Amino acid sequence: MLAVLMLAVLGLGFAACSSSDDDEGDGTGVVGVWDNGVDEMKEEKVVATFKGNGTGFFEYSCYEPGEGIVYEKENFTYVKDSDLTGTIIVKYSDDDSSGGGNSGPATYTLTYTIVDNEMIVKTSWGSTWEILKRK
Repeated sequence: MLAVLMLAVLGLGFAACSSSDDDEGDGTGVVGVWDNGVDEMKEEKVVATFKGNGTGFFEYSCYEPGEGIVYEKENFTYVKDSDLTGTIIVKYSDDDSSGGGNSGPATYTLTYTIVDNEMIVKTSWGSTWEILKRK
C-alpha cells in the first residue's frame, strides 16, 4: 500500500513539473532559439527566437565605433508551411529619419527552410539574408 501511495505522489510530482509551454523547442522544427554564431564585436549578430504560438523576435547587435554595442529588437509572426519551412512577417518599427536607413514602419516578408540544425532565411526576392544555427 505504501509503495502504491509513493508511486501516486511521484506521478503527481512529475506531472506538476512538466511544462505546457513549448517555447523552448524540442530540437526539431522551428520553435526555439537560432543564432548566426557571430561575435557582435566583429560583425552583426542575429538571434531569432521562435515561440510555439506563431510569434517571435529578432535581436540584432553589432559594434559601432564611437557608440559601442548597438542593439535592436524586432517582433515577428510566422506561419509554418511544414515542420521545416515557413514564412516570417517582420513589422519593422524603425523611426530613423536621418536618411541612413528605413524611415517609419514597414513590413518585410522572409521565408525559412531548416536543413539539419541550420535555418536558411531568405528575402522576398530570394536572396539569402542570414543562416542561423539552432542554439
